[in-house]
Amino acid sequence: MVYIIEPRCCNRRPDKYVPMVKTVEIPRRFSDGSVERIMVAETPKGDITINEYISISDITKTVVFLLKNDPNYYGFVTNTVFEAQDGTTILDYTVNWTPYKKETEGPDMANSIRNAVLHAKCIAEA
Repeated sequence: MVYIIEPRCCNRRPDKYVPMVKTVEIPRRFSDGSVERIMVAETPKGDITINEYISISDITKTVVFLLKNDPNYYGFVTNTVFEAQDGTTILDYTVNWTPYKKETEGPDMANSIRNAVLHAKCIAEA
């Protein structure tokens, strides 16, 4: 596993959340909370490259992962933490990857989201 780690970003170990990640590179840093990330992951159909812009907002407590130059999908993933009116902490994971071709099957994000939620729960309860 090869890592080029951004100092502030919560995505220091994407292999914890995205199954089969082989390599991670941060080719550009736009600011303290925004980077470009390129990951290579193994899939049953062969290696795939996921290139995305990642931006963190401390004000909205949101991380946005915007796909960049993907041949099959356009869209984003957001992770947001907020407090409900009754004081309950809400973790919202939104996946909006849309295929360019209607016949293209979307990625199975269930395992990645499950791992991300469990990781966030562990941090919150520490």
